[in-house]
Amino acid sequence: MFKTFDKSIINNQRIISLLTDFFYGKYYPVYVAMFTAFFYAAQIPLAGLIFFTLLASATLLIFRDLTPFMPLPMMILMSLSNFTLFSNPIVFVFIGLVVVSLIAHFILYPIKKFVFGKLFVPICLVSSALLCGGLFSEYMNVYFNGITSALSVGPAVLFIYIFFTNYSCPPENFNYKEHILYLLLVVGAMLSVEMLIHEYYNFIGIMYKFDMGFGNINITATALLMTIPTCWYFICTRKEFIPYAVVLFLIYLAIFFSHSDGVLALAVAFIPVLAVLGYKKTDEWHRKIFIKIALVICFFALAVVLIYSINHNLEAIILKYLNKVKTDNNRTALYKRALELFSKYPVFGASLGYMDASLINSPDVETFIVYMLSFHSTFFHILGTMGLFGLAMYIIYYIARYKIILHKNSMFNVTVFLSFTMYQIYGMISHEEFQLMPILLFSTLLLLTTEKSNKEKDNEPLPLTKKDFKYKAF
Repeated sequence: MFKTFDKSIINNQRIISLLTDFFYGKYYPVYVAMFTAFFYAAQIPLAGLIFFTLLASATLLIFRDLTPFMPLPMMILMSLSNFTLFSNPIVFVFIGLVVVSLIAHFILYPIKKFVFGKLFVPICLVSSALLCGGLFSEYMNVYFNGITSALSVGPAVLFIYIFFTNYSCPPENFNYKEHILYLLLVVGAMLSVEMLIHEYYNFIGIMYKFDMGFGNINITATALLMTIPTCWYFICTRKEFIPYAVVLFLIYLAIFFSHSDGVLALAVAFIPVLAVLGYKKTDEWHRKIFIKIALVICFFALAVVLIYSINHNLEAIILKYLNKVKTDNNRTALYKRALELFSKYPVFGASLGYMDASLINSPDVETFIVYMLSFHSTFFHILGTMGLFGLAMYIIYYIARYKIILHKNSMFNVTVFLSFTMYQIYGMISHEEFQLMPILLFSTLLLLTTEKSNKEKDNEPLPLTKKDFKYKAF
């Protein structure tokens, strides 16, 4: 039983105990994920929004700690099969209810000692770069076209970070580190189901191939990419690892059906990395099982390739995928334009509101982030829209984030490192660093949980952060 009696407005011990056991239990996120998938599959986004807003209001009022509230912002977007519901005035009534509940949360549970956190200053610096993008350029007339994006990936992230940092007070006997990984695993399973539903709806002509309703399929694929290391964490730390292996397979299947070649290539490329790190971090029992499974998989894969090669031309298939790799989907033109803008406005760039419709590759490729042009690369996007000032601020931000992640040599930190790094690598050819929901939300929650975990003395720092760094022979 979790002890949170002193962190709730409910004074009845029996009621709060029942609520606590449910909202801190492992089935609560699963139920939320099931409802999310149902609302998406049934294409009733209004019902989904009402469900999430009512549940969010309840958890904000009942608990001081935000653990019961955390799954809701992580999944609410995935319940929306379209955005037409926002034409209904009743939507804003329920959104207003959440706003009132949020304000009530601050009144009912005032912050006794404000915690800034290690990312407070870096996020403030990034926010200043986002808001200063385009200063003194000829594109100041379109500055406000990108203000929504600037506020969402800057000040909004800062609010999320401060809010969860100051209201993270789970029960002492609650494993909050594994809980965030478990949430991501559940989200991964739910998103995989939704991706398969979308593929079916696309097949029968209900949905557009590259649009899942709540966002482009690349966003979903990147979110799935972030959940892969969490599956490996539970596979390596649980004796009953088969359910987690099934979820992992489901995630890879969903990434395949996402038609996001970059995400799929990265997910496959990281399999050896995950396997080696997982093997090194797990216990002897798991190692023996993993070796047997690896041999079986290798034998099965070889057999499939041999059987397939009898009836198909493997050379033609390989050439087909190599040609896909050569195709840059208009990224070269985007990168060149970013460099042109940087050379013209090196200090503050051309602003987040910059737009050139001629650079949109095709209707199948989503090139807009709100009202701005995406340069499909974190580096080039910063360079073209925010210049050297933005680049400097983001370097500080990246250093601060990796400093938190590399503070300990624990299985949890390694898992966060892999999840964060995999999406950052893909971000070099995409725009996920400028996508608040769900990418930056997932990333921020992982980082603040890691920062909280680092304060606990249980492991040595990773070699990358040691002052007495020495090479050792393998």
